[in-house]
Amino acid sequence: MITPYIGSCSTFQLQRGDDLIVGHNFEDKYEVSGAIIINQRDEERRAISWAELCADKTAPISPPTWRSKYASASFNTRGAGFSDGGLNEAGLAIWEMSLFPVDQYAVDVSRPTIFMMNWIQLQLDMHEHVEQVIKSASAFNLDGWFWHFFVADRYGRCATIEFVDGKLDVHEGSDLPVNVLCNARYSMELDKYKGETHRPEEPSDFEEKFWRDHRFKTAAEMIDDFSDEVPAKIVDYGFNILDRIVSYDWCQWQIIVEPRKSLIHYRTKLNRNVRSFRFDSFDLSSQSNSKILDINAGAEGDVASEFTELDYVANRAYVERDIRGICDGYPPFKQWIESQGSTVEQVIESMAIYPFSLETKDFDQGSDNCDK
Repeated sequence: MITPYIGSCSTFQLQRGDDLIVGHNFEDKYEVSGAIIINQRDEERRAISWAELCADKTAPISPPTWRSKYASASFNTRGAGFSDGGLNEAGLAIWEMSLFPVDQYAVDVSRPTIFMMNWIQLQLDMHEHVEQVIKSASAFNLDGWFWHFFVADRYGRCATIEFVDGKLDVHEGSDLPVNVLCNARYSMELDKYKGETHRPEEPSDFEEKFWRDHRFKTAAEMIDDFSDEVPAKIVDYGFNILDRIVSYDWCQWQIIVEPRKSLIHYRTKLNRNVRSFRFDSFDLSSQSNSKILDINAGAEGDVASEFTELDYVANRAYVERDIRGICDGYPPFKQWIESQGSTVEQVIESMAIYPFSLETKDFDQGSDNCDK
C-alpha cells in the first residue's frame, strides 16, 4: 500500500445555536479536476476493492451489495462511486484526509474488502448517524492508499476514524475535545495542541513538518472564538477558517456543508465564486438519473440548474484526467499499478464503468468512448 501523493487536507465541525457546518479543504500539489455528483436513492450498488479495480482479482469473500437508502451529493476526483466526501439528505457528512505517518488498515480474513473511496460512498448511501459509520468501519477491510476520516451528523455528533498499527482508532464524544482533523493522527495533534508533547531535538522529515504545521491549532482557536458576539454568519466564518488553515498554495477545493439545511457551498482554486445548491432542487428518486457538474464550473450563487445527467462519457473523462494526472505528478503510483499486473488504462476503465455495472436503466457506452 502506498500514499500516491502528498495532500494537506483538513476538516472541522462548527456549531452556534441551531447553525451547524462542516468545512473541508481539499489540498494537493497538482491541479485537481473533479465533479460533484448527485447520487439517487434506491440505486443498486456493489462493494469493490482496489485489488479488483486494479487487477481484476476475485475477492475471497463475495462483495456485499446494497440499495442506497439516502440520496447524496458527493465530491469525486475519480468518478461516480468513488468519493472524497460529501453530504447526504439525512445530514451525514464525511471527508477523507491523507494520514501520515502511513500505517495500515485492519485486516480480518472473515470480512469483505472495499476500496476506501467506495466505502465513503457506502456511508453516504446508507447512514444517518455517526455511530453507524463507526460500526461500518469494523465491518470491512479497507484497501487502496492510506486515509483517515472525519464524520459528522445533523445531530451535532462527530468522530475521527483512523487505523493505527492495523487497529481501528476512533475519537468521539469526550475523546474528541477539538472537532478538527488534518493529516497527522488525531492523538498526536491533540497532544501537541495541549502542550503534552515536545519537538524532538533531531526530528525526522515527518516530525519536522508536523511541528511546523499549525492548522489544527489555528482551527481549534477559531472555533473557540466563534461566540454569539461574533457578527459573522457561520458560513462566512467557516470559509475564513478554511482560508486560515491552507498549508501551501495547494488548496484546490473549499467546501462548507450545512447538514441541517441540506445545503452545500463551495469554491475552488480555479473558480473563486462561492457556489451553492440544496437537495430539494433535484428529483432524488430512482426514477431520475444521477447528475454531475464540473466542480470548477458555474457563476456565483445557486448552480442546481447547471447539473446534467451522468453518463459513461463524462464519468470516464474525470477518471482519466485524475488518474493520468497522478501518474504524471507522482510516477511511483503508475509503478505501483504495474507491479500488481495491471495498467493505467485498465484502472481507468474499471473505475469509469463501475457505476453502470449494476445499472438497471438503459445504458449506452457509445461507439468509441473507450478509446478517448
